[in-house]
Amino acid sequence: MLAARMANIEPFEVMEIQTLARECEAKGMDVIHMEIGEPDFRTPPPIVAAAKRALDGQPMFYTSALGLMELREAISRFYQVRYRLDVPASRIIVTAGSSAALEPAVTTMREAGTSTWYRSR
Repeated sequence: MLAARMANIEPFEVMEIQTLARECEAKGMDVIHMEIGEPDFRTPPPIVAAAKRALDGQPMFYTSALGLMELREAISRFYQVRYRLDVPASRIIVTAGSSAALEPAVTTMREAGTSTWYRSR
């Protein structure tokens, strides 16, 4: 049995729109998907080849929810070289999409233990 609070959870609208768009496609309609940020072209061959090399060359496991440290360190170096900003890798999070990034971002802007947004005074 589902918890009663499930009745109060709003649907993730973007995915609802994608479902409707896929139904339109199934009916033969031409659809340009702009709902979840997917491009309308295949992944470029050099990227596919690099992914295959990576999969063949090293074991793949779940990563930290914060992202691979090697990538976070590379992003930190990029900000240092490009913008002369010191952004430590420990302050960088890499996610698989915006939804995974929005939850921690919103959480950090809310007053702890409340539903009140933080506002500087």
